[in-house]
Amino acid sequence: MKFILTIALMAVLVMGPMEKIDARSFEKPGKFSTELHFGLRLPIAETRDDVLSGFSLRAGLGFQLTQNWEIFHLAFDFGNSSPHDPEWIAIYDYSTSLQQEMINVYGFPLTTRFRFKIHEQLELYFGGGIAYYWFRTRLDHPYYGELKKSRQRNGPGGVFEAGIFSDAFGEKILVGLVGNLMFLRTHGETMTTPRDATEEELSQKVSRNDFYFSIGVSLRYFLGE
Repeated sequence: MKFILTIALMAVLVMGPMEKIDARSFEKPGKFSTELHFGLRLPIAETRDDVLSGFSLRAGLGFQLTQNWEIFHLAFDFGNSSPHDPEWIAIYDYSTSLQQEMINVYGFPLTTRFRFKIHEQLELYFGGGIAYYWFRTRLDHPYYGELKKSRQRNGPGGVFEAGIFSDAFGEKILVGLVGNLMFLRTHGETMTTPRDATEEELSQKVSRNDFYFSIGVSLRYFLGE
């Protein structure tokens, strides 16, 4: 988030004061827009002891009610990562074939956004909203199938976003850099299997607060004429 705000501040200092909103990208009130985002999801604080960093691929649909206000933006977020201590296992005692444990991540962030022009073809946006995410481990082998029971956790939370976009590449296309801070209250099993854990310990479910920071590149396209 600090990285995004630093870029925005530099842009303001270099390009001068705020101008009247008349850029092409702002002539889209009452329009739907699609957005494709690709970036990295980074765990923060104690979450790093359970989950490693991974990629995030997000596709969304929003509605621009006014020049400055996108009333809603609903996205589907998919990605994967690894447990902090990924497990490798032997298929047979005489085999050295091992498979790494992975984590699939699915989520639905719903936000509202406010856009501000800082140059003829450059804008900032800030947004916030709610989200719900699922985390599920997977350990399989292309020939022998699933080798270990999946571990799952899920829960709701909040999300805060900031980005800087440019419409220099086309009248209806915006390309930008986006940062995302997410807080989740999840419940379920931990993604990293405790060492030497008993069956009873493995079956226990815990609730905790998870924090993630994502940064990546977004491509937004306005629908219609």
